[in-house]
Amino acid sequence: MSATSPSASGRRAVVLIALVGVFGAYVAHLKGESTYKPPVDPRACEDAIAVGAECSLCEVRFKLCRGHFVYEPITVMFFEAFCTVIAGAALTLRALGYRRGIAVLFNWRLAQAVVPIGFIYVLGDMAELAASGISSPMLVAMFSQSRLLMAASMRWIFLGRRQTLAQWTMLLASAFLCILSFRLHSQSFMDKPGPDSTDTAVSHGGQTELSAVVLMLVKNLISCGGAVFSEHFLQHRDVRDLPLSATQFHFKGASLVSAFLISVVQGSGPRIFATTWDATLHPKMPLGVVPNMPRTPFFGGWAWVTWLLVATLILNNFLLGAMLRRLSSVCKYAAGAFTLAITYAVAVVSGVKDFSLIHGLVCLGIMMSVMIYAVLPSPPSTSKEASTTDPKIKGA
Repeated sequence: MSATSPSASGRRAVVLIALVGVFGAYVAHLKGESTYKPPVDPRACEDAIAVGAECSLCEVRFKLCRGHFVYEPITVMFFEAFCTVIAGAALTLRALGYRRGIAVLFNWRLAQAVVPIGFIYVLGDMAELAASGISSPMLVAMFSQSRLLMAASMRWIFLGRRQTLAQWTMLLASAFLCILSFRLHSQSFMDKPGPDSTDTAVSHGGQTELSAVVLMLVKNLISCGGAVFSEHFLQHRDVRDLPLSATQFHFKGASLVSAFLISVVQGSGPRIFATTWDATLHPKMPLGVVPNMPRTPFFGGWAWVTWLLVATLILNNFLLGAMLRRLSSVCKYAAGAFTLAITYAVAVVSGVKDFSLIHGLVCLGIMMSVMIYAVLPSPPSTSKEASTTDPKIKGA
C-alpha cells in the first residue's frame, strides 16, 4: 500500500473542499434562478408566508420552500435521486461486468448497511421542516453551523478519529465566522428601505424559538450522524474497493424512499400530480399561465433551469461521495462554509449585493480557516478497523 505524503494529502483535501464549495455555490445559484423571488419589502412576503414559505429561506433551505416555486421542489429531489440510481447502475455494470455488477447492485447486505441512512435523513428533514415553520430563517441558518463541531465530536466518539487542537481552533473559527456572516446578511436585509422595517416573519415568542432550537438540534444530530456513518461506510475496507457508482446506487435508492415519505408528510401529492393549474393548489404559476390551463403532472412548472439543476445535483452526488470516500465527514460541512463565502463573492460581482469591507473580510476568514483545516494533519485513529459487513460485499 503506497503512502501519501502529508503535503499531497493536504493539497488534495484543499482541492476537493474548494471544488465541492464552488459546486455548492453554483447549485445555490440554480435554485435561486428557479424561484419567484419576492421584493425585499417584508410586506410583499405575506402571500408566501400564508402558504408556509419563508421569504429569505428559499435560497438556503431549498427543500422547504413552498409558495415561491412554480413547481414542487420534492419532484426535483425525487427525480435526481432516480436518475442517480440509474446512472449508478449503468456505471457499475460497465465497471464490473454484468454478472458481478448485478451481484453488487442487488447485494442485500450492502443495501441493509445503507438503507438506515435514508430513514435517518427522513427524520432529520421532518425536524427541519417543523423548525422552519415556527422559527426565523436566520436562526435556522445560524444554528446549522453547529454541524461542524457536532460532526467532529461524533466521529471522535463513534469512530475514534480525533481532531488536533489546531483543527478544533479552525473549526471554531469557521463556525463563528459563518454565524457572523449570517448576521451581517440579516442586517443588510433589514437595512433595505421599505414602508415597514418590522419583519413579521421573524417575530416569535421565546417558547416557540426554544422549540425550534430543539428541533434544529435534532436535525443537526441526525445529519451529522448520517455523515459520520457515510464516512465509515465509504472508507470501510469491504466497500472502498467497489466503484463509487455502486455505493451511490444504494445511497440514492434510500433517498428515493426518503423523498416519497417527505411528500406524504407534506401532502404534496395533489399538487404534484394535478393535470390543471389550480389557484388553491399552486399559489405561484408560470408566466402566462392562468388557473384551469392544462398542466404536465410531476414536471409541471419545470423550465430549462430546473433540468440544469437536476443535472448539477446528480453530478454533485458523485462529487460528495468522492469527497467522503477520501476525506472526513467534517470536510462536508467545511465545504458548506466555503460555499457561503463563494456565494457572497458571486452576489457582489453580479451586483446582487453591495460590497461591504467587513462582510468581505469575514468571508475571506471563512475561506482561510477552511483551507487551513484541510491541510492540517490529523492524529492517528484510535479505532481498529474491523470487517463488519458481509465478506460477499467485497468479492460479489
